[in-house]
Amino acid sequence: MSQPTTGPRRLRRSRTDRYVGGVCGGVAEYLNMDANLVRVLTVVLTLFTGIPVVAYLVALFLLPEEDVAPRTPVGQVGDPVWGAGGPPWAQDPSAQTPPSTWGTPPAAPAAPADPPRREDRPF
Repeated sequence: MSQPTTGPRRLRRSRTDRYVGGVCGGVAEYLNMDANLVRVLTVVLTLFTGIPVVAYLVALFLLPEEDVAPRTPVGQVGDPVWGAGGPPWAQDPSAQTPPSTWGTPPAAPAAPADPPRREDRPF
C-alpha cells in the first residue's frame, strides 16, 4: 500500500502488489479493494467476455508505475511495521520489559517418590 497523498488519487500500476504487471494491484488500490478480489473478477470476466485481457494489455502499456515513496528509516517515528521503538534487535536491552511467560511450556512434574521398601515397614 502506498502512503496517503493530499492530491487526487491516480490510477497507477503497483510496484509491490503484482503478479504480472501490477495492473490489478493498482486498480485494487485505486478502488480500495483487495487485490485478489480484483484478480478473481478479472479472470471471471475474461471467461465470459474476453474484454479484460485487452483492457489489461492496454493498461499495462499506458498506466505509469506508482512512485516510490521515500521510506522512513527503520526505528524512527512513523515506521509502519515496528513503530517508534524500532525492531527488537535494534532496541536498548536495558529499556525492554521482560518477556511474558505466555507460550512457555509448563514445568515438568516432580518424579513420584519411591514406595517404601519392605524392610522399612513396621509389620
